[in-house]
Amino acid sequence: MRQVLRSFVFLNLRDQKVPAALAVFDPVVAADAKHRKYWLLHSLEEPKVEAGTDRDHSADGARVAATVDCTEHGGRGRLLLDVLLPAADNLELGKVGGPGREFWVFGQNFANDVEPARLAWSSMEPGAWRIEVCPKKAAAEDLFLTVMQVTDRQTGGRLPVRRIDAPGRTGCQIEGAGRFWAVVFPRNGQTSQQRVTFTVSEPPVGHYLVADLSPGKWQARRQGSSDTRDIQVSEELRAAWFEGPPGNWTLQREESPRSR
Repeated sequence: MRQVLRSFVFLNLRDQKVPAALAVFDPVVAADAKHRKYWLLHSLEEPKVEAGTDRDHSADGARVAATVDCTEHGGRGRLLLDVLLPAADNLELGKVGGPGREFWVFGQNFANDVEPARLAWSSMEPGAWRIEVCPKKAAAEDLFLTVMQVTDRQTGGRLPVRRIDAPGRTGCQIEGAGRFWAVVFPRNGQTSQQRVTFTVSEPPVGHYLVADLSPGKWQARRQGSSDTRDIQVSEELRAAWFEGPPGNWTLQREESPRSR
């Protein structure tokens, strides 16, 4: 591998049915384009893999997702996975696991025996399944963008998720009741001071996080209006967080007197 990076953002959605979400972005570059790459999500119980065309759930009209439930020991949890990259036409998504295949890797099961008593006490939780996300086409560089929603399998819900495509950037938009959360990552995974432009759609109230920005003073401006936000990007966070309506937003870093 030449590059393996991971960026992830945890969002407190403050929603009773879907209280939280995790957006994960992985740009991966192989030394050999023929080397296949796999994005894995491990689980204790068998996941349910879904595939379909639901325009409410992705920007390109194709939805590929999976559901992982927790039922052991009276559990009610549910994790909902939406795969935004690779795109649906370049995506293989499946599950591996079950008896004799709990730790199956390329034709061999690497058994990891655990004492039965420890399993009964729930002090160990060895995975028995995993979801595999893999691009169909061979390429040196592949981008993996996923969103995981945390909910309750009895009373929970599912929020629509769309992909954001922008020059040099990609991200996700999670839509709640009358509001949304937008997270934007650089496609190369690198911190930048270059201008950022992206577009998001309804609902009317938005929460924006633009990741991997160089520290300093930035301004966010919505096209076609006088709506602006002055943002101080810290050395520690290297990200801009602001609220505003949907539209075409541009973030520009202010030049310091020394750099002029």
